[in-house]
Amino acid sequence: MISLEDIASERGLDVNDVIEFLNDFVDYSEQEDLRELGDALNSGDSAKVRTRGHSVKGAALNLGLTDIAKVAETIEKKGAEGSLEGCQDLIEELSRMVGELRDFLKQMH
Repeated sequence: MISLEDIASERGLDVNDVIEFLNDFVDYSEQEDLRELGDALNSGDSAKVRTRGHSVKGAALNLGLTDIAKVAETIEKKGAEGSLEGCQDLIEELSRMVGELRDFLKQMH
């Protein structure tokens, strides 16, 4: 999956700080971003889909979560194009990936 040591080293952080940042990312993604993405998709709000996709992408990239960032970038692009076709599957994939990260972090304790 991910190497906490690599992420910490690349960012000049302690591994415990990385774990804390990743937990914050998971919490915010699950409580805000994924919920908002679903709401925006259901209401056909492509601008909001783009904005939330962009938000997740940026946060994921800052934390070295490139696989999550790629899915979020695809969501962002679809929103920017005004084409929400396939977004439901992408949001579900993003949710699954964030859930796997949450489970991985829980195993760290």
